Amino acid sequence: MPKEQYRETYVGRKISHVTFNVDSATEIQQAAHIQVITKNLYAQDGQRVPASYGVLDRRMGTNQKDANCETCGLGLAECVGHYGYVELALPVFHVGYFRSIITILQTICKNCAKVMLPETIKKSFSRKFMHPELTYLHKKNLRAAVLKKAKTCTKCPYCES
Repeated sequence: MPKEQYRETYVGRKISHVTFNVDSATEIQQAAHIQVITKNLYAQDGQRVPASYGVLDRRMGTNQKDANCETCGLGLAECVGHYGYVELALPVFHVGYFRSIITILQTICKNCAKVMLPETIKKSFSRKFMHPELTYLHKKNLRAAVLKKAKTCTKCPYCES
Protein backbone atom coordinates (compact mmCIF):
# COMPACT_ATOMS: atom_id res chain seq x y z
CA MET A 1 0.00 0.00 0.00
CA PRO A 2 1.79 3.18 -1.22
CA LYS A 3 1.75 6.46 0.71
CA GLU A 4 -0.52 9.25 -0.44
CA GLN A 5 1.08 12.13 -2.23
CA TYR A 6 1.45 15.32 -0.17
CA ARG A 7 -0.60 18.20 -1.51
CA GLU A 8 -0.12 21.83 -0.54
CA THR A 9 -3.19 23.27 1.20
CA TYR A 10 -2.25 26.91 0.71
CA VAL A 11 -4.60 27.44 -2.20
CA GLY A 12 -6.04 30.86 -2.92
CA ARG A 13 -9.61 31.15 -1.72
CA LYS A 14 -12.34 33.59 -2.55
CA ILE A 15 -13.96 35.45 0.37
CA SER A 16 -17.71 35.48 -0.09
CA HIS A 17 -18.52 38.40 2.23
CA VAL A 18 -17.41 40.46 5.21
CA THR A 19 -19.81 41.88 7.78
CA PHE A 20 -19.35 44.60 10.38
CA ASN A 21 -21.64 45.44 13.27
CA VAL A 22 -21.81 47.40 16.48
CA ASP A 23 -22.31 45.39 19.65
CA SER A 24 -25.25 46.17 21.89
CA ALA A 25 -24.71 47.57 25.38
CA THR A 26 -25.35 44.19 27.01
CA GLU A 27 -22.87 42.44 24.70
CA ILE A 28 -20.21 45.02 25.53
CA GLN A 29 -20.86 44.57 29.26
CA GLN A 30 -20.61 40.78 28.94
CA ALA A 31 -17.29 41.02 27.07
CA ALA A 32 -15.83 43.51 29.56
CA HIS A 33 -13.63 42.57 32.49
CA ILE A 34 -14.46 45.61 34.64
CA GLN A 35 -16.79 48.58 34.81
CA VAL A 36 -14.90 51.88 34.92
CA ILE A 37 -16.47 53.96 37.69
CA THR A 38 -13.56 56.03 39.06
CA LYS A 39 -12.73 59.33 37.40
CA ASN A 40 -9.20 59.44 38.85
CA LEU A 41 -6.32 58.12 36.77
CA TYR A 42 -4.09 57.32 39.75
CA ALA A 43 -4.71 56.36 43.38
CA GLN A 44 -4.55 59.22 45.90
CA ASP A 45 -1.86 57.54 48.03
CA GLY A 46 1.05 59.48 46.49
CA GLN A 47 2.48 56.54 44.56
CA ARG A 48 1.95 56.51 40.80
CA VAL A 49 -0.31 53.43 40.93
CA PRO A 50 -3.35 53.34 38.61
CA ALA A 51 -6.64 53.81 40.46
CA SER A 52 -8.74 50.71 40.93
CA TYR A 53 -11.77 50.71 38.60
CA GLY A 54 -10.27 53.68 36.70
CA VAL A 55 -9.39 53.98 33.03
CA LEU A 56 -5.78 52.91 33.72
CA ASP A 57 -6.75 49.89 35.88
CA ARG A 58 -4.22 47.09 35.32
CA ARG A 59 -7.00 44.54 34.83
CA MET A 60 -7.52 46.07 31.36
CA GLY A 61 -3.83 45.75 30.52
CA THR A 62 -0.73 47.63 31.54
CA ASN A 63 0.83 50.86 30.31
CA GLN A 64 4.23 50.42 31.98
CA LYS A 65 7.15 48.25 30.93
CA ASP A 66 7.86 46.88 34.40
CA ALA A 67 4.24 46.04 35.36
CA ASN A 68 2.17 43.01 34.37
CA CYS A 69 -1.50 42.79 33.44
CA GLU A 70 -3.61 41.66 36.39
CA THR A 71 -5.99 39.69 34.13
CA CYS A 72 -3.62 37.56 32.07
CA GLY A 73 -0.29 38.18 33.86
CA LEU A 74 1.56 39.18 30.67
CA GLY A 75 3.80 42.21 30.17
CA LEU A 76 3.30 45.33 28.08
CA ALA A 77 4.57 43.77 24.83
CA GLU A 78 2.59 40.52 25.12
CA CYS A 79 -0.78 41.61 26.57
CA VAL A 80 -3.25 42.76 23.93
CA GLY A 81 -5.51 44.49 26.47
CA HIS A 82 -8.91 43.68 27.91
CA TYR A 83 -12.30 45.39 27.72
CA GLY A 84 -13.79 47.73 30.24
CA TYR A 85 -16.93 49.82 29.94
CA VAL A 86 -18.28 53.14 31.19
CA GLU A 87 -21.96 53.67 31.89
CA LEU A 88 -22.98 57.18 30.89
CA ALA A 89 -25.87 59.08 32.48
CA LEU A 90 -26.62 60.86 29.19
CA PRO A 91 -25.85 59.98 25.56
CA VAL A 92 -22.71 61.47 24.01
CA PHE A 93 -22.79 62.93 20.51
CA HIS A 94 -19.86 63.80 18.27
CA VAL A 95 -19.94 67.53 17.54
CA GLY A 96 -18.78 66.98 13.97
CA TYR A 97 -21.97 65.07 13.10
CA PHE A 98 -24.55 67.52 14.50
CA ARG A 99 -25.26 69.30 11.21
CA SER A 100 -25.63 66.01 9.30
CA ILE A 101 -27.95 64.54 11.96
CA ILE A 102 -30.14 67.65 12.00
CA THR A 103 -30.34 67.62 8.19
CA ILE A 104 -31.38 63.96 8.16
CA LEU A 105 -33.98 64.53 10.87
CA GLN A 106 -35.42 67.46 8.90
CA THR A 107 -35.88 65.32 5.78
CA ILE A 108 -37.46 62.17 7.28
CA CYS A 109 -40.74 61.34 8.98
CA LYS A 110 -40.28 60.77 12.71
CA ASN A 111 -42.95 58.04 12.68
CA CYS A 112 -42.06 55.81 9.71
CA ALA A 113 -38.50 57.11 8.93
CA LYS A 114 -39.21 57.62 5.21
CA VAL A 115 -38.14 60.71 3.26
CA MET A 116 -40.90 63.32 3.41
CA LEU A 117 -41.34 63.55 -0.37
CA PRO A 118 -44.09 62.22 -2.61
CA GLU A 119 -43.13 59.12 -4.61
CA THR A 120 -42.92 60.95 -7.97
CA ILE A 121 -40.51 63.60 -6.70
CA LYS A 122 -38.54 60.98 -4.82
CA LYS A 123 -38.08 58.89 -8.00
CA SER A 124 -36.95 61.92 -10.00
CA PHE A 125 -34.32 62.80 -7.37
CA SER A 126 -33.26 59.15 -7.18
CA ARG A 127 -32.72 59.08 -10.94
CA LYS A 128 -30.61 62.24 -10.74
CA PHE A 129 -28.50 60.83 -7.88
CA MET A 130 -27.80 57.60 -9.83
CA HIS A 131 -26.10 59.50 -12.68
CA PRO A 132 -22.54 58.05 -12.80
CA GLU A 133 -20.75 61.28 -13.80
CA LEU A 134 -22.24 63.46 -11.08
CA THR A 135 -19.74 65.88 -9.54
CA TYR A 136 -19.46 66.60 -5.82
CA LEU A 137 -20.94 70.09 -6.18
CA HIS A 138 -23.88 68.80 -8.19
CA LYS A 139 -24.60 66.15 -5.53
CA LYS A 140 -24.37 68.82 -2.85
CA ASN A 141 -26.89 70.98 -4.71
CA LEU A 142 -29.21 67.98 -5.14
CA ARG A 143 -29.06 67.24 -1.40
CA ALA A 144 -29.89 70.88 -0.67
CA ALA A 145 -32.86 70.69 -3.06
CA VAL A 146 -34.12 67.50 -1.36
CA LEU A 147 -33.82 69.19 2.03
CA LYS A 148 -35.68 72.28 0.81
CA LYS A 149 -38.55 70.23 -0.66
CA ALA A 150 -38.76 67.93 2.37
CA LYS A 151 -38.89 70.90 4.79
CA THR A 152 -41.99 72.23 3.06
CA CYS A 153 -43.86 68.94 3.50
CA THR A 154 -45.76 69.03 6.81
CA LYS A 155 -47.63 65.74 6.47
CA CYS A 156 -45.96 62.44 5.66
CA PRO A 157 -47.18 61.09 2.28
CA TYR A 158 -46.79 57.49 3.52
CA CYS A 159 -48.11 57.24 7.09
CA GLU A 160 -50.13 60.49 7.16
CA SER A 161 -48.61 61.59 10.47
